[in-house]
Amino acid sequence: RTNNTRRQLTRGSSRWRYPASWSPDSRYLAYADRDQRLVILSVSDGKEAVADHAVQFDFNDYTWSPDSAWLAYSKSSDNGNSSIWVYGLAGNRAFPVTEDTYGDGGPTFSSCGKYLFFQSQRDFNLEFSAFEFDYHYGQGSRIYVLTLDGNIPKLFPKEDEREPLPGNSVAPSTEGKGGKGREVRKNPVVKIDEAGIFSR
Repeated sequence: RTNNTRRQLTRGSSRWRYPASWSPDSRYLAYADRDQRLVILSVSDGKEAVADHAVQFDFNDYTWSPDSAWLAYSKSSDNGNSSIWVYGLAGNRAFPVTEDTYGDGGPTFSSCGKYLFFQSQRDFNLEFSAFEFDYHYGQGSRIYVLTLDGNIPKLFPKEDEREPLPGNSVAPSTEGKGGKGREVRKNPVVKIDEAGIFSR
């Protein structure tokens, strides 16, 4: 709604569209449809660009980076698993940031733009069933975090990676206190280093 005037952005649809997601700068809308397309729509002129096509299942989770330069989403593979992909508006290019070995989904950028959180089913907790003479895998999902740039620190460094204080004590954690490398900027610029991203 602009100046109390409604404006139709899409028309002539022959397919079902999934809910749209506004970019933080309000310049774009991202949506998916039943033709298994992920579409980015420019609000100013109504032009549409297809960011990606699904392989098996429809796109159902897509989210913007805080600088409105990237769109993260999960995409199914030929093997039935899903991986996390990103699409960069600047280069008009999509590429995966996780492998399709497991089932990944629900990507969300951190407010500082340096990390990408996602849910993944990659824990294999083998238990014996209480009702059947069989085994089952339960509680296989966790929330994981991906470092988008190889030059920024890990979100949760290991205990022995922290700089010790005098007296052989461990340096206090700066998590949640705007620690170095994790400060929240008003206008973050998201950089995604594709090289070696699967190992991060």
